[in-house]
Amino acid sequence: MLRRKKPTIVQFAHLIRKHHQSSKTGYWLNDLKYVLDLVKRNIFQGGQILDVPTRVFMSVTNDCNQKCQYCYEYSSFQLPTDDERRRKNYLRANIGLEVFKKVIDDLSDLQPKLDFRFHAGGSMMIGEPFMHPDFIEMCRYVVKSGHRIYFLVSNGSLMKKEHAQALMELGINEIYISCSAGKADTYGLVHGAQPAVFENVMNVLKELSLLSHQRINGNTKVIINYVLCKLNYKEIVDIARLAIDADVYGIQFKKMAFCKKRYSVAQEMLISDDQKKELKDLFLELLELEKRSHLKTNAAIVLKSLCLNELEKPMNYRRQAISIQNSVVILGDGTVYAMDYPEAMGNINEDSISSIWFSDKFKIIRNSAHRICEELFPCYPYCQGCSDPLYGQRND
Repeated sequence: MLRRKKPTIVQFAHLIRKHHQSSKTGYWLNDLKYVLDLVKRNIFQGGQILDVPTRVFMSVTNDCNQKCQYCYEYSSFQLPTDDERRRKNYLRANIGLEVFKKVIDDLSDLQPKLDFRFHAGGSMMIGEPFMHPDFIEMCRYVVKSGHRIYFLVSNGSLMKKEHAQALMELGINEIYISCSAGKADTYGLVHGAQPAVFENVMNVLKELSLLSHQRINGNTKVIINYVLCKLNYKEIVDIARLAIDADVYGIQFKKMAFCKKRYSVAQEMLISDDQKKELKDLFLELLELEKRSHLKTNAAIVLKSLCLNELEKPMNYRRQAISIQNSVVILGDGTVYAMDYPEAMGNINEDSISSIWFSDKFKIIRNSAHRICEELFPCYPYCQGCSDPLYGQRND
């Protein structure tokens, strides 16, 4: 375990100034919050921030029980090989429970207070967490080891009542349920699932929300992820009404994720100009509905983006350097990435996460993060893509 020494007031002020200069956000308050969080987690040796990860983005499995039409993650261009056998093995890959525990133990030696994000973060996340038979046990081990699960993303179709209860007991900050439809038939079409699954997902949302409101020490935010496309744009008001009925915290509307090279593939799913006129009216109706309820959405932001004709544009966001410097991404086959940087840093099935983190390759990426983020690098590990503010870059 690395020895920690909290900074003096002068060192603290210097750290805030240094981070503000490097982050280039222009927001002093956000920079202050970031450094305060580092102090809280004791990530210091005197006046220097330790070179340790603070956030872990992990997919415990690459497998998924749905094949959403808008999902780039299962497209052939997203996979590392054209070999069908290797492709199937990649999609079925799971992180073993013992390997997972070893990763958590190694990370705990580096940093005793980590933020975990399951099946979310970066543009590489893949798989449905509840396809892994040990997922709840994995979550418990993370919290037992002193870390926090900040959020997880699931399609909710495999989640049972006991799963929902366990997640609430673990004090997860946010749970995102992917549901890009307001009606059962559309759900089946968009998600590549049986329409009857839609009712199950609605029941899961209600159960999660009920358990969340029953918690004494704060609420877990239950949020619906809704990816907009030509198949489901007419149902945004329907999903809002269902969300209010289920008493969830909110809805996060998202544009389709695609890059310039894949525009021709994504084009057939994009909303046409005539459909956008109808969608604008629907968003205005949704905003009025939001005013009269507890529901929180990003509808106003998406409406503005819609008016600026940004929904049909490829993603073009450049990630902040800090996200590469303090984050580690682990996929279901054990591959480790430096956030969205497309080159693999190693594999936890072959080396310890500590040796991967302190490898020359990973160090070079962290030390070059500012230069890398000035370039528009690929955000998909096997494609030429990018990211976008509307698609959900976070500052927490």
